[in-house]
Amino acid sequence: MECNICYETAPTISCFKQCNVQVCRPCFKRMIEITENEVCYTCPVCRHENIYGRTRAFTRFIDRSNDMLRHCLGLRQQEMLEMMWMFYQN
Repeated sequence: MECNICYETAPTISCFKQCNVQVCRPCFKRMIEITENEVCYTCPVCRHENIYGRTRAFTRFIDRSNDMLRHCLGLRQQEMLEMMWMFYQN
């Protein structure tokens, strides 16, 4: 079996809702975003939006994975630095 996104790496993460899509960790990390101060992941097939703190399975997955927690914190830190830079420029 292979990742439904890159077709190369063995998938380790399934959709948190109902579809059967499976993605590898590198592709999953690329699809995580920060929107309106929330960590989000939208399934590429069923488009179910998973929000950290609201979607139970997604929240548990992130909390139990140190590298995913680090990645989410890095995204948040990058967003804060960009906001500070924009404020500094004005």
